[in-house]
Amino acid sequence: MDANQIKAALIDHLLGQEREAGLVVGAEIPFDDGRRKADLVAIDDLLFAFEIKSDRDRIDTVLDQLSDYRACFPVVYVASGPEHVAQMRAKLPRRIGLLTVSPAGVKRVRKADASRRMPRLKAVGLLTRRELESVLFERGLLPNNPKRITTEVLRRAAASNIPADELVCCVRREIRKRLEPRFREFLQHRGEVTHTEDLYYLNWAPVALT
Repeated sequence: MDANQIKAALIDHLLGQEREAGLVVGAEIPFDDGRRKADLVAIDDLLFAFEIKSDRDRIDTVLDQLSDYRACFPVVYVASGPEHVAQMRAKLPRRIGLLTVSPAGVKRVRKADASRRMPRLKAVGLLTRRELESVLFERGLLPNNPKRITTEVLRRAAASNIPADELVCCVRREIRKRLEPRFREFLQHRGEVTHTEDLYYLNWAPVALT
């Protein structure tokens, strides 16, 4: 299976699970101030990120990629083709979850440890500038004439003045709001299962985080 086939199978797996909070899924989501993109993001009562590795992909850079994922997302999984599972299981930190995806379905090899806390600057780095201004405004923290202030200064204001747990909830809420319209469109076009051409509706259009 190639990366898109793995992604489609993983989405079907996520949609098939019962959840207390409604599920929203997005693909190719920028994070780490826009320097990286998460292959797949899922939001219910937590914020999940998935790095996808097909059997054709090299895995020698996965640890560097996952350190960035882990700094920005509370729950991180690698979804891999069967060929990489043994190497992944040996190399991945224990807190990173591992899924194997094949035509037979999705199997959880190892459960990810959920972190309820994130570095606050990394958390706000997931937000667009508009989302960041919204979070600051509703708490009376948005400076006058914000257009004259750099995004980095606004991020530091949010990270310094909003409690960590509250900030994580704000980030999850804002990303959910950003992804929901495309996710609804995806569901309208998707049939009983997800096909690779359906992924178009989930891929997030380029968005400036600054």
